[in-house]
Amino acid sequence: MAQNNVNGFTANAGQMKDTDGSLRSDLLYTANAAGAKIYLRQTGISFCWYQAAADSLKKDSAYRMDVDFVNASSNLLVTPSALQSSYSNYFIGNVSSSNVSEYGKVIYQNLWPNIDLTLSIDSSGFTYKYHLKKGANPNDIKIVYNGGKSFQTGSKSMSITIPFGKSISFLNPSIKSLGATKNKPVITSSLNSSKVNSFSFSNLNVNAEYEVVQVASAAAPCNPCPPNPNPGPYTANKWTTYYGANYFDIANDVFIDINSNIYVIGTTNSFDFPFDANAIMPSPQGGDDAFVVKFNRNREKVFATYYGGNNTDEGVGITVGNTGLIYIIGNTYSTNILAVGAGYAKPTRAPHSGDRQGFIARISTNGNSLEWSTYFSSFNDLTLSDVCIDGNNLCIVGNLQNPTQQYSIDLKTFAGGYNQNASQTSLVSCSFITKFSLATNQLVWSSYLGSTSHGTQLMSCSADANGNLVVGGLTYASGSLGCNLVATTTLPICKPLSNSYSQLANSGQKDLYIARFSNSNAITYATLYGGSNNEETYANSIDLGANGDIYVTGSTYSTNLPGPNLYSTAQLNNGGSLDAFVLRFNSQGVRSFASYLGGQYLDFGKGIKSMPPYGYAVIGQTNSDNFPTQQRPNSYFDGQVNNNLFGTSDGFYTEYSSVNQRIHSTFIGGSGFDQVRAIGTYKDLQIVDDIVLVGSTEGLLNFPLNDILPGTNDYFQGSINGGVDAFIMNLKYNCGNTCRSILSNYQPEFDVYPNPSNGIVSIKSTIEEKFLSISVYNAVGKMVHNKTMVTPENELNLDLSENAAGIYFLRIITEQGLLRTKKIILN
Repeated sequence: MAQNNVNGFTANAGQMKDTDGSLRSDLLYTANAAGAKIYLRQTGISFCWYQAAADSLKKDSAYRMDVDFVNASSNLLVTPSALQSSYSNYFIGNVSSSNVSEYGKVIYQNLWPNIDLTLSIDSSGFTYKYHLKKGANPNDIKIVYNGGKSFQTGSKSMSITIPFGKSISFLNPSIKSLGATKNKPVITSSLNSSKVNSFSFSNLNVNAEYEVVQVASAAAPCNPCPPNPNPGPYTANKWTTYYGANYFDIANDVFIDINSNIYVIGTTNSFDFPFDANAIMPSPQGGDDAFVVKFNRNREKVFATYYGGNNTDEGVGITVGNTGLIYIIGNTYSTNILAVGAGYAKPTRAPHSGDRQGFIARISTNGNSLEWSTYFSSFNDLTLSDVCIDGNNLCIVGNLQNPTQQYSIDLKTFAGGYNQNASQTSLVSCSFITKFSLATNQLVWSSYLGSTSHGTQLMSCSADANGNLVVGGLTYASGSLGCNLVATTTLPICKPLSNSYSQLANSGQKDLYIARFSNSNAITYATLYGGSNNEETYANSIDLGANGDIYVTGSTYSTNLPGPNLYSTAQLNNGGSLDAFVLRFNSQGVRSFASYLGGQYLDFGKGIKSMPPYGYAVIGQTNSDNFPTQQRPNSYFDGQVNNNLFGTSDGFYTEYSSVNQRIHSTFIGGSGFDQVRAIGTYKDLQIVDDIVLVGSTEGLLNFPLNDILPGTNDYFQGSINGGVDAFIMNLKYNCGNTCRSILSNYQPEFDVYPNPSNGIVSIKSTIEEKFLSISVYNAVGKMVHNKTMVTPENELNLDLSENAAGIYFLRIITEQGLLRTKKIILN
């Protein structure tokens, strides 16, 4: 809808539908007033109230109350009046209506004999004005209320309560003469047991004309008020449970799929870990084992299984493809990891048994079948760090000690992408990136990533459905400038724009290293990032947002990280010996935000996730009692670390808005040692509802457990079973009606034509501002098109002809790092 005129009535041009999608031709006009959506009918008025569901899996709620005219005239005529300059355009399904008129008034002519009713909206509320002409019988005015939870009449008004904690107030009517008369009319209002409202009059002159006015408005604020069922954006503790057994259990990673299923991977040495009998490994295998557990959208456990071999195994990362198949990675000292399934296969580990090696496995969606499993190993110590999916491929990052050419893993090189080999890396340590086809499990691309001078270590990866991949890690090395490199003996530093952030030289012991790859495996942006003073910067987590933005968190000893962004809420100084940090770049490396995040002691940034359309969240671990917490109304909040027990730590959860303002920050933990190790959201949805945090806890006292509904089938472990248990916390982001749209307040500075369009849309900057990326969203906020420019452009064409008719929104990131939005209409 193009506009929503709250001061008038919009005509029905075919756009009004029932809840089942059927057209409602009986609805004549609509307006917003008295705290409700109002629909005018031939025989009455309908007031409708709506409430967004607290759970995204449930439908929003609606309530309707009809106010019907009793014994209305058969020759009643409904006509609009006071045509407004505003109008609306509608494209709903296959119904389109353009330039739909809006009016200041609607008149029910001859509602009863010689009585007209004019409806209008002003600062007082929704106003009824009855015009009693000569010869009118005022006793004809009768209306009946069909609906309403409870009615309360008073000396000044009648208040009607409806569900959702809302109510509407009808002031007692007033009457005045429209001509000269000596009589002073008096009016009273009454409501009978059948909810029929009628008026009684006295001192009327049968030869005079009168006006009766009654105003409906949202009820006055209550004192005290009941809890607001929709108090605006907040992050509630929906479900939190321990998960573990008699010894030590730690959750290391989490993933949420499109159906809100939760997948968790970790490490356990408990022999009575809560597993399932039909799982692929229902019993411990030896030493520490990896574990995998899945919960459905009702938080019922689908399966839980051990995974490992005859020695120590660690579950590191988990992700899920669009088909529901589960991919896990980890590290192992075991010699009997299973090798099954077609595709890449290394059935035995490398011969040097004293070192760790990696493993990769694919598990069926119900957890009862191991479909593919293999070592990923080398003669020397090899570890896998993170896993993600780029649409068609499983992407894995890892690290290798002493990557000599003769003993290295079989990393193939491929033309057309970056393909550094082992001889071009340090003999001490280097990192690698590798991709496997989701369709065949075959290795399709891999490359070392390092420098001959110093070691490099990759810690994290993130990818989107278009094949773009970002990786983050640590390096002792410096880099050399150059994009589109095939291979190099130094770390590649790619600066696509003049204002892309670029740091070539290592400024301390270790610096952060960030690299972005296209779907052809070419580096499109890369840089070092760090300060001095013997600092150590951990790139513990990196995330690629839906619009191409790159989000990074980690920890640093440095007191001079390169320039925090002073245009937004930023912590400018390192508050202790070690602080977390937060970084944000656009797809071309233009930095939009940099900030410390910490207190006076040790603060670790462990994870970061974009949460479109309203911001991003950072998690980690702290023992700073002055960590910057910030309470948000109705959100889960704990403002005190560990009940002040020294030497222990809490996790933390911090939210930033889309414009980098810190809006919510809380400790997470009890009186023991707690750490939040990973965060999951379903990142491809344009509206995030479920946020899941996982980690480990000693859980001695006060850990924020929460059962969804006691006595139901959701999994809930209410007490700790060992020295350390894993925990799973499901935060529910309830944005009510205030953030269910991607509309922004930014003013566009570009033209879109033609608009409306049949699908081919031209976009041109009006101020020679170049575009870096353009995304297109439908009316419910789902991205339907995305394009990232290799070379910035200020004019281009989009083909959206495959999309259904309706309203869409362009979201453009410019070369200056600015966000622009504009609405388009497809016929």
